Amino acid sequence: MLLVVALWLALLGELVWQHARRSDQPPIYDAATYFQKAQNIWQELATQKAFNPFDVAPTFRPPGTVLMSYPFGFDLDYRGFYLRSVWLPAMLVCFSVLVVAYRSSAEPRAQRFVAAVAMFLSTMPAFYFFEVAPDIPSISHWGLVDNFLGGISALAIAAALRSTASRSIGWVVTAAVLCVVAATIKPSGFVVMAVVGLVWFAISALRGRVDWKNPAKRRDALRFVAIGAAVYAVAAVGILVVALRSRYLSAENFDFGAGAILLMRSEEILTWPVFLTIVNIGVGFPFVAWMVATAFLIVVYVRRAIPDAEAACGGREGAWLGAAALAVIAFGMWFWLYGSGGVTQIRYFVPFALMGAIIALPALQRSLVHAPAIVWNGLFVLLLLPGVNLILILAVPHASLRWQMASGVHIAVGEAGSVNTQVNAFVDQVVVEGHDATVYLASLDSVQASFQAVVDYSRHVQPRGIRISLRVPGDNVRPTAYRFQEMADSDFWVIVPVKPAIARQVLDKASIENIDEERALILAWAARLTADDGVEIVSESPAARILRVTDHAALERAFGKLYAAHRWRPVFVAANLPNRLTNDMLAAAVVGSDPQLHEVRFGDRFLVRAVDAVRVGGETTLRVWWQPLATMTEQDWVLFVHSIDASGRVVADQYVPLQYNRVQSAEGDRILLLTCKVRSPSANADGRLAIGILRSNEVPLQADRGPRDWNGIRLIVTPR
Repeated sequence: MLLVVALWLALLGELVWQHARRSDQPPIYDAATYFQKAQNIWQELATQKAFNPFDVAPTFRPPGTVLMSYPFGFDLDYRGFYLRSVWLPAMLVCFSVLVVAYRSSAEPRAQRFVAAVAMFLSTMPAFYFFEVAPDIPSISHWGLVDNFLGGISALAIAAALRSTASRSIGWVVTAAVLCVVAATIKPSGFVVMAVVGLVWFAISALRGRVDWKNPAKRRDALRFVAIGAAVYAVAAVGILVVALRSRYLSAENFDFGAGAILLMRSEEILTWPVFLTIVNIGVGFPFVAWMVATAFLIVVYVRRAIPDAEAACGGREGAWLGAAALAVIAFGMWFWLYGSGGVTQIRYFVPFALMGAIIALPALQRSLVHAPAIVWNGLFVLLLLPGVNLILILAVPHASLRWQMASGVHIAVGEAGSVNTQVNAFVDQVVVEGHDATVYLASLDSVQASFQAVVDYSRHVQPRGIRISLRVPGDNVRPTAYRFQEMADSDFWVIVPVKPAIARQVLDKASIENIDEERALILAWAARLTADDGVEIVSESPAARILRVTDHAALERAFGKLYAAHRWRPVFVAANLPNRLTNDMLAAAVVGSDPQLHEVRFGDRFLVRAVDAVRVGGETTLRVWWQPLATMTEQDWVLFVHSIDASGRVVADQYVPLQYNRVQSAEGDRILLLTCKVRSPSANADGRLAIGILRSNEVPLQADRGPRDWNGIRLIVTPR
């Protein structure tokens, strides 16, 4: 049966590779950050100098992700990365089933059953979402680490349960090491570590209680629990200390994660049809049926256990395992729906679902000992059906989309090829034009994702070439909204073409109530803009239209008409308050606020006219009135904002783009207002901030006056 599982994994790997090798979609969304993390880690290793891998950018991606993305060295070819993101989780899940349930001494039907369970759990739909494509509901895609975390979590709990069955310290150490790996993949890995430790302790305590009356066995049980607990404690404390002493678990990253979760929750609507769809493309209905059947069979076994000591012990352990599995799955559902990003983020539930299935498996095996042959054979066939279906989908060329979605997967590749070709041509055009460019991605869909992926990948290929900066309506920091000033200040827009009849219908809607209606209206309006409105078409495909902004003043007039013709939601109104002022308007704005800093020059690039910071509770509102000193071609300058402790050490930071219009930047009486919210970590007792201006890969600019440190790079601001 081990050979059968090995052949299954080999076949699965080959079929997934045939899809991965045809993909032309660069790492997208979160996968792009894992790609970047691996590149930076291997660059640091090449220097042969000591470094903390947690502090390698991006710091919110821990180094354990490299074990999946690029474990043997970095390569700009991302297709192997894609293969590993799918195949490694499947392999780890198969291994976890074998570790917890396979015994070479078991009867043939029991071995066949274990092999079938291993193959069944490795077909979880969440594993098999490949490219991001138009009009496809997707909860995952190539290159994410959630499924890898799920496989590591399943193997960790399997090793822990194996250790309780044999009282093996070696298996305890294995489980603890795997928990450490889980903690270095995602922050939720620390939760996985806690779950594994609690389940291990509970089952070990139950077994110790059974042996308590026998002095020799009691000593062995106490020794095992004491050593095992020490191993888990050392592992947990060790990795926690390392993580806390790095930027991985910094207040900055916690704030970023918390803000992203709040935004995702606020912008999702949970309905029953949506919930069912997400379950189908997440864990899948076969998995739900499997867990219900498992629970039923465990209950039947516990109730029918014969009243001798050994059976009673097995019955109690089966009940405990069943209860533990139910508790882990229930907690995972809470974590998915309420503790993380909400209903569409079912990938956060995958590790807990797999752990629950692994915990329940030994109890299920006991419940089937006296089951008739028809139950064994029926379960065996039902377990194999999802695997056969998956292999057929992977093997059949151009499997129908209806078939894929009914199975809860999406394995097609190349569906975004026309957009990728269009974006590559656009990038080449910008390079030929010879200056940096800013692009506003207005579509909020797979077109935006493909555009961003291609542009980000081009930066890796040519890290010091022409820079293309991207702006989007949603950035996981602010509420999702179309900010027209950011659109007007961009060089190009990327929109989705809208048919004239649909555009007219959308534009006739008087009141805009949510982000979907806002998006539809902005796209319908943008699709009707002409040269008289200040734009021209650069390129067009059925999926995307790229516009060049040619006349900012005309575009602002067009937007003014749109704004006046509709009633907008409060978030949109707040996001589009005027932020350009004259000298008189600045004077009026700062009356009564007593700004601390005035007329500070940063090199020969920027003039900070005034800075004001107001702290309320644990949050500071920072306002910076500023203007460029000359018209500039680059558009990727940022204001960095450091929260600092009494010694000036950075305890949290954030970066805010300095966005401006090239035409207006040359006008000396036009002042821009930047406003941002800064959460104060506990280490930032007095709320002090340090601000400065920098551009990637360049030395930050020096300020010419005011309270400063870092050789004049940072201005110190104390909130009032």
